[in-house]
Amino acid sequence: MREDEMFPSEIRRPDRLLHQVRERIPFDRPRTLLARVEGSYDQQRLVDCAVLWDEPAQDELERTDRTEQAMQRLGFGLTGRRYPDWPIVVPIVVRPGSAWWSWDEREVWLGLRYGSNLCDALQADVLTVTARGWMSHMDELHGAEPKAVWAGLPKAAW
Repeated sequence: MREDEMFPSEIRRPDRLLHQVRERIPFDRPRTLLARVEGSYDQQRLVDCAVLWDEPAQDELERTDRTEQAMQRLGFGLTGRRYPDWPIVVPIVVRPGSAWWSWDEREVWLGLRYGSNLCDALQADVLTVTARGWMSHMDELHGAEPKAVWAGLPKAAW
C-alpha cells in the first residue's frame, strides 16, 4: 500500500514501535501505555511513552482525568499544526490472556475519545501485547514478538 493510501494515524510498523516502547517501559506486568509517534508514514519515530495506568480508572471522570494527565506528560496540546502533521498517540494494552478486544481496550479507547479533546493528536489503533505476542485491532495485524514476559505471575496466568 502506498503512503498516500494510508490514514494519517496509521502506524507503519507496529512491531518496531512496540520493540522501541519495550526498551523504555518493560512489558513485565499488566498496564496500559500511551506512545507518542511523529513523522510521516515512512519516517515515523517514537518520541516518548508513558504509563497511562497500572489499574484502570474507577469511573468515567477518573478515566478522562488520567488520560488528560498522561497526554500532557507526553507533551500533547493544541499546536496549530495542519491535521496531517499532527502527532499520533498509540494506546498499548499489556495484559495476560488472549489479545482479543476486551474491557481494557475499551477503557483506553474511551479515555482517549473523551480525554484528548484539547489536543492536536491523531488516535492510532489499540495495540494489545500478551505473553503470546501482539495484535492491532482495527488493522488486524499481529506478531509473535515483542511479547510480554510476566514478572511474578505463574505461567498458568499468562
